[in-house]
Amino acid sequence: MTKNGINCTEGPLLSIYELQDKLKDPFPEKDIEWRVQRCFNTNNGPKAIVVPYVQNRAIMERLDAIFGPFGWENNFKEIHGGVLCGITVNINGNKTTKWDGADLTNIEPTKGAISSSMKRAAVQFGIGRYLYDLTEVWVDVHQNRTNQKGENYLNDKKQNITGYWINPELPNWALPVGAKTTAPKQKAPVQGGNGPIQGNVSNQRDTNQQTTSVGNSNVKPFNKKDALRAIADQERIIDMPLEAKFPLFLKANPGTKSRDLNSASENELQSYYWVLKPVAALIACAKQNKLTADQLLNYCQIVLKVPLQGIPDLFFKVKKEDVEQIISMIRQEAQVRTA
Repeated sequence: MTKNGINCTEGPLLSIYELQDKLKDPFPEKDIEWRVQRCFNTNNGPKAIVVPYVQNRAIMERLDAIFGPFGWENNFKEIHGGVLCGITVNINGNKTTKWDGADLTNIEPTKGAISSSMKRAAVQFGIGRYLYDLTEVWVDVHQNRTNQKGENYLNDKKQNITGYWINPELPNWALPVGAKTTAPKQKAPVQGGNGPIQGNVSNQRDTNQQTTSVGNSNVKPFNKKDALRAIADQERIIDMPLEAKFPLFLKANPGTKSRDLNSASENELQSYYWVLKPVAALIACAKQNKLTADQLLNYCQIVLKVPLQGIPDLFFKVKKEDVEQIISMIRQEAQVRTA
């Protein structure tokens, strides 16, 4: 069983909004490489313009972590002398494919085109898309080695420029929550908009992000609008009667003074959401496998080892690890039936 995969563990417990967040999360600094786009001589010495790319290996690891190693695949086609890549992900039995392509590269043409096309296809899912916000960064080209971390060698015969340049500092908003850049500070103009903007690229966004621990999961805090929307999704999957919703919210938040969901705090909405989420995941799996409510409850009783009279009995009883086990049992038996 995959430890973190959409098909067998964490995935069934992800709302579409959390899935989007996981896909779009920034990569660690070690997974980002900078490449020279062009270089030129100036009155202040040689300069190069560099742009960031996420390594293809890191994209594969991101897909493995979210969907499981058997929950995604890539396909390649030759097109107009280049390569087209399609990435297919399996979200609880529903497959989605997104395509993008790249031309052959100057060095290792086929390998380079395969790698580049996959990176572009991954961007279609939001993976690494934030890197486009960094645009181009100007760096100094030094004639002598600096022996600093992130040092690269440049040899451009067309411009007759050789030397060493340092990876720019990634802004904190372009790093995972809680991470800090380890690259040497490279203050340089950022090429974007109508022309160079003087200053450090790391000052582009507020970095005051936090995580909130809910149960056994470490998740980004909801904002209220997203929380209400995610809760509505879970309630719709469960097909909860209107009269049952607020009493369940009250049970999830003993002592609350909120009169309805709209007046609830973000923490209260999170507590309610995490009561709904495991049950919604089970019901979604049951619907996909054409199980009745009684059949689903039979699976749940085997795992929970307690009698269950109806779906409402699952609230506050079923935990994440229980959901994983129940869904695994349902899918294994479904495979036997269709074999």
